Amino acid sequence: MKGRARNEVRAEVLPVQPKRPASHGRPLANALFSRAVKELQFTFLHAPVAQGIEYWPPKPRVARSIRAGRTNITSRVADAARAIRVVGDARCDRDRTLARRQYEGLDYAVDCRAMNLDAYLARIRYDGPQGVDATTLEALQRAHLVAVPFENLDIQWGETIELDVRKHYAKIVDRRRGGFCYEQNGLFAWALGEIGFRVSRLGAAVWARRDGVASFGDPASHLLLRVDLDEPWIADLGFGENFRAPLRMIDGLVQDEGPRAFRLDRERDGGDRDAWALSTRDAQGLWTRDYRFADIARPIEYFAAMCRFHQTSPLLPFTQKRLCSLATPAGRLTLSGNE
Repeated sequence: MKGRARNEVRAEVLPVQPKRPASHGRPLANALFSRAVKELQFTFLHAPVAQGIEYWPPKPRVARSIRAGRTNITSRVADAARAIRVVGDARCDRDRTLARRQYEGLDYAVDCRAMNLDAYLARIRYDGPQGVDATTLEALQRAHLVAVPFENLDIQWGETIELDVRKHYAKIVDRRRGGFCYEQNGLFAWALGEIGFRVSRLGAAVWARRDGVASFGDPASHLLLRVDLDEPWIADLGFGENFRAPLRMIDGLVQDEGPRAFRLDRERDGGDRDAWALSTRDAQGLWTRDYRFADIARPIEYFAAMCRFHQTSPLLPFTQKRLCSLATPAGRLTLSGNE
């Protein structure tokens, strides 16, 4: 293992089949075990991974407090986890939840899913199909945009925003608030993953004018999502008056949306060959750049420094005035400062 390159990134499932727990007339136990194994396999096949090589996880501690009859399920879940070899250190929030349940010996009968998906869907007032397809993806993005405002009120109140998707869930779903890109797209990625979509976080550099010069900023200044179906799509809930429907990730394709249009272009001017640029055409036909992103999946920690910067820099609009903006079917409702 020491001989492998430390920048190698891949994940695979070893051909080890854990034994199923004896039924003893308890079909629920078998169903829980099957679900747990399925979630573990999905998690480690699609988790973003970082540098380093290790077997994950080591043998978990089974809590003494597990009720009689449940120990067998927990130990078999541990067997399934040991059958999964991950090259790298799994970083995504879903992995940490699974790890914490195993190490603390939590009971899968209590909560097999990390998110209360029904509560999230109720929050965005969505009661449509939950198929893993482009139609559902568009419907979910549109529903979220008209139900959850883009806002910076926590920053104005001096409350720190952390990159913890559970806190984003509590804020947006339980307290019925909004948030900015790291919160909204982070939560949306979690919900899509629960439904069954394959989602990757991407980092974008925003196009802006600074000291009279227009340029792209830091590549982690915005978080957006790539969703892989039969072809890749870009989803984004946290960038002002942006696209309502996800965009097909096709070079140069003009995608109309009412009087406006959007286009994704591969960078061909000496930049990163994996870079894409998003541009918007307004109702007058003028094209402007929005942001540029590399088609590279990022762990949530990649955005930590810029998340803090957005909350503390006196040069950015987030710290200068209150902003709360909600999309409507016909436009937007926006509070900016005292206006």
